[in-house]
Parts: sequence; structure tokens; C-alpha cells
Amino acid sequence: MKQSIGMTFTLNIMIVFILVSFAFLAGIFSYAKAFKAASLIIKSLEKYEGYNGLSYNTINQDLMTVGYLVGNSNKCDNTKKATIGTGNLVKINDLDNNKKENFNYCIYKFNNDGDSKHYSYGVVTYMTIDLSMLNWQMKFPVYARTKRIYRFG
Repeated sequence: MKQSIGMTFTLNIMIVFILVSFAFLAGIFSYAKAFKAASLIIKSLEKYEGYNGLSYNTINQDLMTVGYLVGNSNKCDNTKKATIGTGNLVKINDLDNNKKENFNYCIYKFNNDGDSKHYSYGVVTYMTIDLSMLNWQMKFPVYARTKRIYRFG
């Protein structure tokens, strides 16, 4: 008896190792895409000092180039708790009824960021793992926050 481990057992170990490795890599790429989408949204919010028509257009253009998940953001909570307080959900539909969010992200505004002269935004994007062959999809939120923005006037 020269073989202590059979060929079938060795192949099973190799297959499991390959599946776990690919699942780990898929998770890393999905997290990187969600984090990049969050940083692009934050960059736009800081550039235009809030969520307005200009930042909305820039966010949509940037997310299309990244290839971020297209979907609706109707599953966002109305408030978000953070260490600086509670933020309220901001939607572009409040500004213009003709515009709709096309991507799956949530933006929260924190009106009082330390004092009454500053405000900030929190952004939630989603890391998505999709196994369409099994009709199974998992979403994990990725949260990021802007720098403090000075309130003029």
C-alpha cells in the first residue's frame, strides 16, 4: 500500500481549494468596486458642496465608467446613525421630479457636524456577490463619509 491518500480525495481537496480561492477573489473585487464607487460619490459631493444637480450628473457619469451595479435605491433607510449623530436620507427627487437615481447607493446628510457651521454627508454603497446560476445574491453595505463642509451664510 504505497498511496496513503486516494486520487479522488486529492481531487476533492483541489476543487474545494479552487472554489474558495475564486470566492475570495470575487469578494475582493466586489469590495474594491463598492469602495471606488463610494469614493467617487464623496469626491463629487465635496466638489459641488452637496447633493445637487451638478453632483448628481457627475455621480452618474462616474458610476457608469466604473461599472457599478445599476438598480434603484428604494431600499435605503430614512435615517442613518453615526458617531456624529443622525443623518437624513437625501434624494435628488426632492430637487427635480424628472431625475431618478439609477444606481444602488444611499446618501445621508448630517446637518450638524460638530457645530452649526459645518455639515457632512454619509454614503452607503453595496458590495454585491451574485450567483445567478443558483439565483442567489448577497449585498453588504460599505459606508463612507465626506469631510466637513463649511456652511456659508
